[in-house]
Amino acid sequence: MKNEFIKSGTEAQLLLSGKDHDPSFSKHEKFGALYLSLDSIKRRLMVSKVVNKIRQSIQIPLNVTRLISIKKAYSNIYIGQLRYRKLEEFLETIYLQIEFFDGRNTIHLPVFDRASNNLRELPEIEKKVKYWQDLLSELRLVKDK
Repeated sequence: MKNEFIKSGTEAQLLLSGKDHDPSFSKHEKFGALYLSLDSIKRRLMVSKVVNKIRQSIQIPLNVTRLISIKKAYSNIYIGQLRYRKLEEFLETIYLQIEFFDGRNTIHLPVFDRASNNLRELPEIEKKVKYWQDLLSELRLVKDK
């Protein structure tokens, strides 16, 4: 089973507050029910999600991350189906995947889910998640002073 954001909350600092409006967070993005906020000065990512009317948030210091990547999960594709259907028609979920140096479990942040997103939204979502992956990857490489 994948470690999604809510299940992986103990892997980073768990916060049950609505402090994602802190002025130090300069960039914000919404992917369905998932909110990303970035503090580029302190190089930390806040991830928030509302579950059962409770906002759950984690803060991830980017200097402890080993790799930030995009992972796509597809439904079963049988022989010959790609001749008649596009690959994106089999796409189930897109995750922003965060791996850590110290061996903590990888966090999978669901940014696209076939059950809640329309396939027409896919190009825009892919563009946004690629931007966030590049931005976070660059910031994690900046050395502390």
